[in-house]
Amino acid sequence: MSKWNAKNASKYLNQYVTLHEVEDAAFSVYYWGIQPEHYDNSIHKHSFYEVCYVLSGEGAYIERGSVFPLKEGTIFYSRPGTFHQIRSGNGMYLLYVAFELKQQCSDERKRDFSLLLENESSVVYETTDQTTALLWRALVQEADAAIKADDADVKRLACSLLNSIPYCFISRLSLGTKSMQRESSSLLMKQAKLFIEDNLDQHLTMHSLSANLHISERHLGRLFSSETGQTFSHFLQEKRVQKARELMDRTSLSIAEIAAQTGFKTVHYFTRVFTEKMGIPPGIYRRGNFPAYPRKNKHSE
Repeated sequence: MSKWNAKNASKYLNQYVTLHEVEDAAFSVYYWGIQPEHYDNSIHKHSFYEVCYVLSGEGAYIERGSVFPLKEGTIFYSRPGTFHQIRSGNGMYLLYVAFELKQQCSDERKRDFSLLLENESSVVYETTDQTTALLWRALVQEADAAIKADDADVKRLACSLLNSIPYCFISRLSLGTKSMQRESSSLLMKQAKLFIEDNLDQHLTMHSLSANLHISERHLGRLFSSETGQTFSHFLQEKRVQKARELMDRTSLSIAEIAAQTGFKTVHYFTRVFTEKMGIPPGIYRRGNFPAYPRKNKHSE
C-alpha cells in the first residue's frame, strides 16, 4: 500500500531529522520507525513520548490494564513513564516516532503537550484523513525521495507533524479553551499591575485589589503566584521600592516625601524595607556612596 521504500525513508529520517527548532517549538527526536511487519513487543516504558500510526493490519495496545484494539487508521501514544505493550498476531504496518520537548519550547507549547499527560484516552481511530496522518504519510514519502541531507521541506514536515500531535488527541475546542483561560489570566494580571502602579501612594491590600478586579482574594493570590512567581505582598513591596528608587534618582524630594508617595506609612518602615530589598539604606543610596556600604546578598520574602 505504501508508495515509498521503508528502509530508505527510515534511514534518512534517523540520520538527518532528529532536532527541530521552529518558532515556538523545539523537539529532540530519539528515533523514527517505519516497520512493515510489527508484531509483539515486551511490556516496557520510556522517559519520552512515543506516538504510533497503524497504516494497515490489526493488533492491540495495552496500557494501565486497559486493552485498546488497533486497526488501520489508528494513532496512539505512550506517556513518559507509563508501562505499555503492542501486540499483533499477524503483524501491522506501523509508523512511530519517539521524542521529547526541548527546554526552549514556549510555555504555551509545553502546556499543549502536558495535556497529553492528563488526557483520558491515548488512542484515536479513523484518522486517515486527519492532519497528523496526512502529514506523517507525506513526511515518509518526502524522506524516501530526498536526495540532499539538509532538506528544508522534510524538516518542516517533521516539525508540523510533531506540532499537530496534541490536536490529534485533544479537541481544538479544549485547547482553545485553555488558551482563552490563559489570555484571561494575563489580562487580569495586566490590570492588577496597572492598578498597583497607579495607586502606590495608597493603602493597597489583597481585599481592595480583588474588589477592584471583581475577583476573589483566593483567585488573586493564585494569579500572582502563577503569573509572577511571587506573592501579592512581595510584588507590591518590590514595586514600591522600585518607584522609590526612581524618585530618588530623578527628583529632589525628601526621604519622608518619597516614603509617603510610595505608600509607606513611616520613614522608619520605608527605610527597613528599602534596606532589605536593596541591601543599602535609602540615604546612602541617594548619595551614591555604594562602595562604602557592603551590599547584602539575600532574598527577602
